[in-house]
Amino acid sequence: MVILFGVMVMKNEEKTFEIKKTFSILIVCWLIIIGAFMMWTINNEKGSVYIYATNEARAGFEKDLLYRYWSTIHGGTYVPVTEHTPPNPYLNHITERDILTPSGRKLTLVNPAYMTRQVHELGEKLYGMKGHITSLNPIRSENKPDDWEVESLKSFENGTIESLAIKIFEGAEYLRLMRPLIVEKSCLKCHAKQGYVEGNIRGGISISVPLKSYKAVSIKNIKNLVIIFGVIALLGMVGLFWVGLLMNRKELDRCIAEQALKEATDISRDNMINQHVTTSRCLDALARGNSVKCSTNHSNGSSNFFRNNRSAAVVPSDRFV
Repeated sequence: MVILFGVMVMKNEEKTFEIKKTFSILIVCWLIIIGAFMMWTINNEKGSVYIYATNEARAGFEKDLLYRYWSTIHGGTYVPVTEHTPPNPYLNHITERDILTPSGRKLTLVNPAYMTRQVHELGEKLYGMKGHITSLNPIRSENKPDDWEVESLKSFENGTIESLAIKIFEGAEYLRLMRPLIVEKSCLKCHAKQGYVEGNIRGGISISVPLKSYKAVSIKNIKNLVIIFGVIALLGMVGLFWVGLLMNRKELDRCIAEQALKEATDISRDNMINQHVTTSRCLDALARGNSVKCSTNHSNGSSNFFRNNRSAAVVPSDRFV
């Protein structure tokens, strides 16, 4: 009995080890999958910084084109002369650059380029997004392009329609976008003297979007993602561990039931063998003429057998004469 119990314990320990090994592998695989998915999500989150900044830059450029076009089709806009908006010295060749209203208020003509520059200055002050209208042949010296803008303008002449880069600009990280400006008929009012004709690339507008605010949001989102994936990983590990315990318990119960069945089968087999041996001995004794009763040292099962069949076991004495 002790030996059988020891064998059962050994078998259960082996099976338990296999279950633990299997679920350890499953937990490692689970962590690898969750880790890989988390890294993929974090990389996407980091990439979204540049996607959102690019979308903002493109929207800014398209907005510039829209109000420039509105100003162009109206031939410019007259605004009151102020310290912030003095008459444009580069429009001296236009006869009606400055006009007076019937009340005597002085107005000056703001052309699309002048308006664009002022809008860019206001946008930088309010939102931090920089804009710059420039050209390889600028009328206004302040519109001179920087090195990256020079490269972009030259690439436009070779067919490039958009230049995009991440640059450290004025001490901060910016996403910079630039697209070309095409000469239209209405543009020749101010730029014909430079030799441009309709369809030429006159210059471009660069938009610089600061990445600081986008990265701050991204870092916050990444922290939240790490927490979420950490909780998912922990719940998965607890679930696998719990299932492993259940399987181990069921395996132990199965081993106990199997051993109990084996023991019951062995006992039944031993009883049948003992009964058969006892019966054979008694029949042999009767055959030798010894009218004896079955020994009380035999099993209870065999004694009961002969008690129930006593009449069959007693033989008349005249048979042995």
